[in-house]
Amino acid sequence: MPVVDLQSRLGRADSAIGKRSCIVILATEQAQGPQVIGVLVDAVNAVIELADQDIEAAPSFGTHIRRDLLRGMGKVGERFVVLLEMEQVLQVDEIAGNTDALAA
Repeated sequence: MPVVDLQSRLGRADSAIGKRSCIVILATEQAQGPQVIGVLVDAVNAVIELADQDIEAAPSFGTHIRRDLLRGMGKVGERFVVLLEMEQVLQVDEIAGNTDALAA
């Protein structure tokens, strides 16, 4: 299974592996059919479900992440978190063209 370094995929420096680093396994629907990919992340603090009313449109500024990779902003308690459009983040064709994003 391919593993993608999420930081690298988002145009940042490669992740430094630490005690809290995790590989999150995701199943996405791609043009070629279902795809299972591992995503290297710095840490997982919680897994939550958000209701549609808790998701706002992605901001047009201030995120340093390509707009097409953003799904929106999720309200969790009193704070907001960036929500990624994982089908777009994990576009197999685009990742294949950027082999630096592959951690393994």
